Amino acid sequence: MEEAWQEALSGFDAVWQRVQGGDVPALPPQPEPPGEAALLEGLLCRMAEAEAAYRGAGGREPEALRRLAGQCRQDLQRLRAEYYLRTGETALPAPARQPAESLPALLRQVWHRERALTEALREAELHGLGASCAALAERSRQRREQVFELLCRALH
Repeated sequence: MEEAWQEALSGFDAVWQRVQGGDVPALPPQPEPPGEAALLEGLLCRMAEAEAAYRGAGGREPEALRRLAGQCRQDLQRLRAEYYLRTGETALPAPARQPAESLPALLRQVWHRERALTEALREAELHGLGASCAALAERSRQRREQVFELLCRALH
């Protein structure tokens, strides 16, 4: 029983010191949330990867996929403009084209890149990058659904 009381009172002196206005022990440092520029750079990379996946079809894609690629390019330009407004620097270049072996393989690649992009945009929105990220995330989600429908038809 004596041990239980001693253990319960072991931190009493430190607490009493704080109550009396004494030294307050420092809290462990919290990790810094990623800065706006870092978040936007990550988003730009994800968006450029998705746009490059659309370009990977090399003219073999159906009209619907060309339309989705155009939407993705527009969103990439909007994100590049957002990056420039916030940082004063031009955005990173798009990654090189990565051709897919077949239309289903291309659609699979695009679907996964759009999913990663949607998640990154939602994460950026949570870190305070605003409504533009929410709108881009919704557009990315809609493109992903359309890519899924194209994949269903391609696999018939």
